[in-house]
Amino acid sequence: MRGLLMAALIAAPGVALAQDGHEMCFMSAVTVMLPAPDDALTTEDCIAACQANTDCVAWTYRPHGFAAGEMPGTCRLMPDVFETTVSDSAFCGRIA
Repeated sequence: MRGLLMAALIAAPGVALAQDGHEMCFMSAVTVMLPAPDDALTTEDCIAACQANTDCVAWTYRPHGFAAGEMPGTCRLMPDVFETTVSDSAFCGRIA
């Protein structure tokens, strides 16, 4: 069943959206990652960190595995984007 869901997401145009409106995806950078906060509890914390860094054009946030919202997740800030892939556990976006 999970395979069918992933196939549908990949075949569908665009990237799946989570309930909060953020894309369920993972981005990788062409170059090095930018310094990112290690205390981001929410997607919004990661977005704010990207907006505060003039070199940041994109972000990826993966919530904590079993204590999302209570323990920090993984925030990645990028100066460029190499690839965007569908994810069932991470959110990503670009800063306009």
